[in-house]
Amino acid sequence: MPQSIASADQSSVSSHAGTAPALRQSLFERLLYGYLGGASLIALALIAAGGLQMTPSGQINYALVAIVTGGIALVLALAGAVSAWRGKLTLARWLLVAWALALVSGGAVLADSSRTLWFITALLPVICAMLFLPTPATVGTAALSLAAIWLANLLVLPAPTAEQRQTWLILSAGLALVSLLLATGTALLRHMQYRIGKQAQVLATINQKLTAEQERSERSTHQWALERDRLAAVLDAAPDGIALADPNGTILSANTAARQLLNETVGSALEGQKLGAWSRDIPGRVRLVSNDREGDRRRTLFELLAGSANGRIICLLQVPIRSTSGEIIGLVGLFHDQTGEVELEQVRSQFLDLLVQDMHDPLTSILAAQDTLLSSELGDGNERVLTAARRSTTRLLDLVRTLLEMSRLQSDPSTLHRLPHPLRPLLESSVAQATPTAQQRAINLVMEYGSDGGPMMFDSDKMRRVMLSLLDNALKHSPAYSTIRIQANQSNGLAQIRISDQGAGISPEYAQGIFERFGKVAGEQRLGGLGLAFCKLVIEAHGGRIWVESSPGKGSTFAFSLPA
Repeated sequence: MPQSIASADQSSVSSHAGTAPALRQSLFERLLYGYLGGASLIALALIAAGGLQMTPSGQINYALVAIVTGGIALVLALAGAVSAWRGKLTLARWLLVAWALALVSGGAVLADSSRTLWFITALLPVICAMLFLPTPATVGTAALSLAAIWLANLLVLPAPTAEQRQTWLILSAGLALVSLLLATGTALLRHMQYRIGKQAQVLATINQKLTAEQERSERSTHQWALERDRLAAVLDAAPDGIALADPNGTILSANTAARQLLNETVGSALEGQKLGAWSRDIPGRVRLVSNDREGDRRRTLFELLAGSANGRIICLLQVPIRSTSGEIIGLVGLFHDQTGEVELEQVRSQFLDLLVQDMHDPLTSILAAQDTLLSSELGDGNERVLTAARRSTTRLLDLVRTLLEMSRLQSDPSTLHRLPHPLRPLLESSVAQATPTAQQRAINLVMEYGSDGGPMMFDSDKMRRVMLSLLDNALKHSPAYSTIRIQANQSNGLAQIRISDQGAGISPEYAQGIFERFGKVAGEQRLGGLGLAFCKLVIEAHGGRIWVESSPGKGSTFAFSLPA
C-alpha cells in the first residue's frame, strides 16, 4: 500500500510539473486577450467622444486630437489582437504597451484640466510592461511614459507654473521609484518562477527515472527468477555432478547428480562444503589420485571409499567464473565419474603391454637373421632389398620399444635412471647423430649456447631419444636449404632447449593435441604421433614441461624445460 501511494504521489507531481507551464501560458494569453479587447473598446470610445465634439476649442482642436489618438490606439489594439490570434504573442505584448503609451500621451493633451493626474496614470504602460514584457522593458516604458507626458505639458499645453513643475517632479520621481520597485519585484518573481519551473522539471525527470528504474528492476527480478529456474532445470538434467561455489570455493548449490554421488562422502549436505575438500585425502572416505593445475583451472582425480559409490574414480574440474572486468566472482566444480574410462584404459594398457612384449622377441629374431644374411656374400640386388628390410625392421623395433617404455613410464615414472650429466655433450652427440640425415636433405643444423650451468639429473638414454625425436620431427617438416636452430640455455636452476625450424608451421587447432599418442591429421599430413608423445611423457617424468610455438607459414619451435 505505501508503495502504491508513493507511485500515485510521483505521478501527480510529474503531471503538475508538466501542466504548470502550459496552464500559466494559457492564463497569460487570456489576460492579454482581455487587455487587447478592453483597449479596443477604450479606443472606440475615444473616437466616439471626439466625433461628438467636432467644434474648435481654443487653439487646439480637441475633438480632432481625440479622434487621431483613438484611431492610433484602435490600430495598435487591433494589430495586437491579430498578432495574438496568429500566435505572435511577443509582438502583441509590445503593441499593447504602445497602445497604453499612446493613450496616456493623448489623454495628457485632451484632459489639460487634470494635468497632474496624468503623471499618476503614466503607471498604466508600466503595469502593462510589467505583466507582459521582459524586466528591463518596465524601466524603459516608465521613462517613455514620463517623457510623453512632460513633452505634452511643456510643448503642447500652456506652460506650467513653478508649483506645478515641483509637483510634477515629485510625482515623476515617485513614478520612477515605483517603476523600479515593480521591475525588481517582477524580476524576482520571474526568477522564482524560473527556479520553481526548473526544480519541477528536475523533479519530473527524477520521478521518470525512478519509475523507469523500478520497472527495469521488476523486469530484471522476473528475468532473474526465470533464468535461475531454467539454470536449475538444466543442471538437474545434466548427467555429471555440477556444484556452484563462491570465490573462496564454498559450495552454494549443487545439482541432483552431485548430491547422489557425494553426499555419502562428506556425511552431510554439500552446501557449505569446500571444493578443495576433494583435493586431499579424507581417511576412510576419499583417496587422492592426482591433483594438477592448468592455468587458472584445477583438475583433481580421487577415489571414493565410502557408501554406495565405493571404488569409483571421480574427476573434479574447478573452473573460475569471471566478470566482464576479469575478476573471479565464483567457481564451477564439475564431477565426472571416470571409473569406466579408467578401467578401459587399464585394459587397453595391459593389452598393449602384452602385444608389445609378444612382438619384441620375434622382431629381435628377424633382425638377427637379417644381420646374419647381410654378413654373407649376397648379390647387389639382394643386399639392397635386405638392407631396406632391415631398416624397416629396425624402425618397427624402435616403435615397439617406445611403446613398451611409454607403458612403463605411465605405470611407474620412477623407472627413470636419473644420474648427474652435463647437458652440452648430450646435445652435441644428438646433433652429430642427426647431421647425416640433415646433409642428405640439404638442411643446415646450427647450435647456439647461452649461459652454461652445472650437471643436471636426467636419464641420458631417454633424453637422447627425446632430442633425436625432436630433431627428426624438425627435419621431416623442413624444406631443403633451410636452417634448423638448436638453442640451449641454463639459468636459475632451469634448463631450456628450443628447436626451431623454417617449415610450414602448425595451425593453433592442431598444435593443442600434437603431443597426443596418435597425433593429429591436418589434410593429408599427419602431425605428432608416438615420438612426440614419448617426448612429452619423458619430459614430464623428469618434472619438466614441453610445448610448441608455431604460426602457419612461419615455422615451428618445439621447446622443453628441465629443472636442475
